[in-house]
Amino acid sequence: MLSHPLHSDVLVIGSGISGASAAHRLVELGAETRLLDIGYDDGALRQRIPDEPFDQLRSTDSGQADYFIGRNKEGVPRKGVVVGAQLTPPRQFIHKDAAKLFPIAGSGFHPLMATSAGGLGAGWGAASFVFSPRELESAGLPAGAMAGCYERAAELLGISGDRASPVSKWCWPSAANLQPPLEIDDNAANILRRWKNAGRVHAGSIPMAVLTRDRRERRANPYFDMDFYGDSRRSVFRPRYVIEELRKSVHFHYAAGRAVFRLHSQPGQPPRALAVHVDTGAVETFTANKIVLCANALNSGRIVLNSLDGLAARRTTVLCNPYTYFPTINLGMLGRPAAGRRHSLAQFGGVLLDSAQDGIDGVFQMYSYRSLLLFKLVKEMPLPPQLGLLVARALVTSMAIFGIFFRDRMSESKCMELVEGGTPERPGLRFTYNPPETEKAWRRACESEFRAALLRSRCVPIGKVDPGPAGSIHYAGTIPFDNPVNPGVRTLPDGTIDGLPNVYSGDSASWNTLPAKGLSFTLAANAIRVAELVARAH
Repeated sequence: MLSHPLHSDVLVIGSGISGASAAHRLVELGAETRLLDIGYDDGALRQRIPDEPFDQLRSTDSGQADYFIGRNKEGVPRKGVVVGAQLTPPRQFIHKDAAKLFPIAGSGFHPLMATSAGGLGAGWGAASFVFSPRELESAGLPAGAMAGCYERAAELLGISGDRASPVSKWCWPSAANLQPPLEIDDNAANILRRWKNAGRVHAGSIPMAVLTRDRRERRANPYFDMDFYGDSRRSVFRPRYVIEELRKSVHFHYAAGRAVFRLHSQPGQPPRALAVHVDTGAVETFTANKIVLCANALNSGRIVLNSLDGLAARRTTVLCNPYTYFPTINLGMLGRPAAGRRHSLAQFGGVLLDSAQDGIDGVFQMYSYRSLLLFKLVKEMPLPPQLGLLVARALVTSMAIFGIFFRDRMSESKCMELVEGGTPERPGLRFTYNPPETEKAWRRACESEFRAALLRSRCVPIGKVDPGPAGSIHYAGTIPFDNPVNPGVRTLPDGTIDGLPNVYSGDSASWNTLPAKGLSFTLAANAIRVAELVARAH
């Protein structure tokens, strides 16, 4: 048991995919571990959703408005595209009180800051990619050590996938175990039958952290098309499941309701974490032999900037995958009925190779639309509502949403800094994210190449949506191994943060680059690697 109520062997900050994975590995290795977390949740609304198919709920459940629209209509998006607008009412807890706890000044970069149990992993899309050795080394991660960590991450999360997929060599260059792939819906199957994998754009089944076979207390996906609302049968991995399992161990203690704002660490002394209790406002101090910082790259960077001495430490780098999505009409499904049995997540995905076709400029995922409800389509149509509803009903089975993420690299015009005058307990942030003109031109060329591939597959874009610089919700690089903006704010080769001995960077804050592939699965593997470093250093 813990020898002191506020002291632990290892203190993990954050319960997202990184924090949950690090804590799990630390407990496996015998470390007395405490996890600090804000930890908001909405289990009552989640439990309110019956374990039934979308079609059945739409036709029979008299209380469906609670989770489809929200009691305060929070599921009805306002005009314009904002980060987090895609969160359904049962997922709104993910950023509850974020504006109060994590104030952001200025405009142009509006990230989604999680305050939930499970962090951003409480609502992630479950696409799981393995970085290539070149991508790992570019980020500053050791490819050799990461191979085994990917295998342990796959065991923890549970990944379904198809090694025979045309894109497997880019998406899953790993020996880690896979369950059989998810079934795809009629719309996706229709597109893939026509897709020509040639040149720079290739498509196929992608790995997903979704079970297709029962596994311990989690069960296979039931194909109810409710994955954006509930956690039916726990088939889609959520970090919350790991935390709930860890809480059964005498070696683990979970302290929710705490927002960490500063760390103190000096050689020869146990590091300390200062946290505000979100309900009472009281400041508490937690000590440990080692601290693993997994608060999400933006908040981890915020904590470090607020902890290092001197004004020179108030500014650092930031990375965020540029993101564009194309709503399209799949002409091959226009006017055709579609089966109701389906999951709601990415049906398939693929890669946009670079011009030399030996690296990846972009990674895309395809979604069907149905369970996101027709009123959202009608609302954006320049038609009377009744006519718009008729058009939406005719189009819905043929709608295919393609979202494409692009790699990101550091630049002196992409920065994050503490705002002068903020309180020590709630330091504000200001972002500057202005990619160089050459980078903007490169992105436009990539989008044009990708749009041409969509047209070749008879998916006709009806728009192009840029949700803004923070819109991908993929963040990294605030405490990088190599910092071109502020060399004093960095992660050292042994995983600790310069100036904060015995404090380790356990999430993507330490990365030097952000590949186009979704980062979540690599977050889990890297957190496991850092946990092993901590255990060996103890």
